[in-house]
Amino acid sequence: MGNNRLLSLGMLLVLSCTAVGRTPQEMEGLDRENWPKEITTPSLRITVYKPELDSLKGNRIRLRSAFSALKGEASEPVFGSFWMTGTLDVSDDRKSGSTSDVRVAEVRFPRAAAQDVTLLRQSLESDIPRWRLSYPMADLFAELKALEQRKAQAMGLKADVPQILFRDRPAVLLSIEGEPAWRAVQGTAFRRLANSGFFVLQDPALDKCYLHVPPYWWSAAEPTGPWEAIDNAPDAVAEIWTREPKPELPETDAGQEATARPEVLVATQPSELIWTDGPAQFAPISGTNLLFVKNTDSDVFLEIEMQTTYVLLSGRWYRTPAQRTAWEFVPSDRLPEDFSRIPLTSEKAHVLACVDGTPQAQAAVLDAEVPQTEAVKPGPAPEMEASYDGEPQFTPVEGSSVQYAVNTPSSIFSVGRRYYWCNDGIWYDSDLAVGPWYVCSWVPPAISLIPPSCPSYYVTYCRVFSVKPSAIWFGYYPGYRGCYVWGRTIVYGTGWRYRCWSGSSWYPRPVTWGVGVRYNSINCSWGYRYGGYGTCGWTGLRRP
Repeated sequence: MGNNRLLSLGMLLVLSCTAVGRTPQEMEGLDRENWPKEITTPSLRITVYKPELDSLKGNRIRLRSAFSALKGEASEPVFGSFWMTGTLDVSDDRKSGSTSDVRVAEVRFPRAAAQDVTLLRQSLESDIPRWRLSYPMADLFAELKALEQRKAQAMGLKADVPQILFRDRPAVLLSIEGEPAWRAVQGTAFRRLANSGFFVLQDPALDKCYLHVPPYWWSAAEPTGPWEAIDNAPDAVAEIWTREPKPELPETDAGQEATARPEVLVATQPSELIWTDGPAQFAPISGTNLLFVKNTDSDVFLEIEMQTTYVLLSGRWYRTPAQRTAWEFVPSDRLPEDFSRIPLTSEKAHVLACVDGTPQAQAAVLDAEVPQTEAVKPGPAPEMEASYDGEPQFTPVEGSSVQYAVNTPSSIFSVGRRYYWCNDGIWYDSDLAVGPWYVCSWVPPAISLIPPSCPSYYVTYCRVFSVKPSAIWFGYYPGYRGCYVWGRTIVYGTGWRYRCWSGSSWYPRPVTWGVGVRYNSINCSWGYRYGGYGTCGWTGLRRP
């Protein structure tokens, strides 16, 4: 090996790169001030962010780097990630390392036009092999430990079986997070249900509740039902509907349309609703031993040989015998092989992203490593004002030095004697839990190790990419919006059920079930199939 020594297989590293340009030039180390770098061509401006480790096998290292690209006079960049491989060498004194034989292994930039994809890849492949990578070993060992911990944390996602409800007619699932929690409607004697995603109003004088899912109304003695259809709500109730904040529904994909007034089902535990327009109608999937239910917007399959029903919910597979007596979770690598044979022309081809070993699953995993980035001016952020239900209250993150605020809708943390707030993908810090807040240039590593059992787990996917006097570059991965890599496929949500805050205010937490998600491989994101009717419990979807 000459004057170089090979780093052992277990050392997972994050590297700094050399300055990007048309001539070889050694990088300035791991300092974030040296990033991002730019590649400029006659038609493209590519901004490359500091690489992160992906894997190390023997002396072959694989790195991942985020980038954004602007074509011509375009105002909106295309975001992507690329992976590069190289040979890892260590100096005789083992204080520094370098790489050689660097090659581009993979490039991903969703939503880009085909011709732009080709142009971007050519530009990257032209420059990157000429980079020289160098880094201090002390930083590499620290990154090794953090990377191994992050991988272990990701295995804490769950797949407990939710309550699965079937109906052969249109239905609405009214999810209530725990015991009903009410808030007063200002200027009236009415109260509104706080811990559900839709409009539920109570008239205490009459001991009657009203539910509105346009254009229909229902009434009940209790929010848990049973709900009875009514033609119109009392004038006072209808008037409150016109001025009260409307339910915050996520952006949705086109969904199945109801042909009649839906039945209202109530759930106070994690649940999923599957409804068909009449009795289930099965259709074959060409080249397989599978049938699918075609008169539902849900993903329901029947494996003919064993007469077993399979459903895909939030990226997780569940099955039950023909009698539907009990459901069980099925890891995606233990599905019948016929699932991997679903043709790309099938209307159920989208489920391939959740079938282990398929090219579509591999692509979805890579796309989950593509971040969105934003540059923010350093300094004070006077517009940031944290709100709490009373005095700030913090609780420890299990097994961590981090504490998180529980009586606020925001993602605020206490580490040591300082406070950190992740808001809309940007980090802020302060000496006090109430501010004033400043754009943050460094986030304690302990925050990146928050486990999935914590409701704020998603902030671990929001990073400080680069720091310069003029700007701080932040980036968040799809995990910040609930898309997680689990094994060799992707899932939506952590699978954990979190306790919501209920005081004088009620604050939701992220949910996995009851949101009717489906992965869209074109947009590389999860869509919400609200459609005509389905789920009525959208609480906890927002990422504060």
